Amino acid sequence: MRVSVRGIELYFDVVGAGHDVVEGRLIPRPVILALHGGPGFDHAYLRPGLAPLSEWAQVVFLDLRGQGRSQPVDARTCTFDAMADDVAAFCDAIGLDKPLVVGHSAGGQVALKLALNHPGRLGGLVLLNAAARLDFATSFATLERSHGADARAAAEQVFAGDLGPQALERYMRLVAPAYAHPGTAHALADLALSGLNPDIAAHVFVHDLPGYDERHRLGE
Repeated sequence: MRVSVRGIELYFDVVGAGHDVVEGRLIPRPVILALHGGPGFDHAYLRPGLAPLSEWAQVVFLDLRGQGRSQPVDARTCTFDAMADDVAAFCDAIGLDKPLVVGHSAGGQVALKLALNHPGRLGGLVLLNAAARLDFATSFATLERSHGADARAAAEQVFAGDLGPQALERYMRLVAPAYAHPGTAHALADLALSGLNPDIAAHVFVHDLPGYDERHRLGE
């Protein structure tokens, strides 16, 4: 399904009913709004892990601007603030009242911006593998200690904006194993369900992530 917000079309999908029948009455279920990471991926890789929650809640999966099945846009418009504003407008457009927002990775950065810039709009906030600030120097050093110098070099290349086929192949081979505990490494296969918009990923890596720091606002 698609909806027009802020001059662009966003794609979303819904798993699970919005109401349960209880003692002859319709009782609304909780609503979970899932925001994917990447940046540049789409919602599909989240489906295997989050769709089972539809037994308890209605789960709404959204492809953020320019990503997945949403309308293509200029990558320069894909800032965390803009994507958070899109999500707020999306909730208004389809009538989501205070959903539980689950943001993974870069989607967690969007979710945090949503909570800070649109207070009172969320019923809850879950950040998965997200942070209020990314310290690249520390992350690269930690990666080198755990997975070697070649893995560090591959990560530095991608986060510097090189998302060409060879760089991505090297990254997935050397760095991707660091994203999962050995007992949950099978979850990395879910990434194959999603496509990647390398232009958006490169722009966010180079222009947005280095300056992303919301630690001073966490008290809000």
